[in-house]
Amino acid sequence: MQIVHKAGEAFERINQSIVDVSSQIQEVSAISEEMSASSQQVSATVEDLAKMAEETSGQFQGVKTRTDHQLASIQEISSSAVELHQLSQELKHEVEKFKVS
Repeated sequence: MQIVHKAGEAFERINQSIVDVSSQIQEVSAISEEMSASSQQVSATVEDLAKMAEETSGQFQGVKTRTDHQLASIQEISSSAVELHQLSQELKHEVEKFKVS
């Protein structure tokens, strides 16, 4: 009888171990699902950041192009101003030749 009793206790311990392992498996499964959801959120966030970086890069290129055009216009205006100044100096010199008495 004692052997039967010990075998029964052993089976109870085995059964409890199975219940414990099953519970742990369920916990690991739940944690894995949470990690998977978090990983998907991180992946989506990284994709959003990459898209924003790409858009920002395109916007900077647009700003650079407009800035280059403005610089060229300013250089052209500066050159025209220098030329106008020279013409005005020449005109002044020519007008000084005609003195009215």
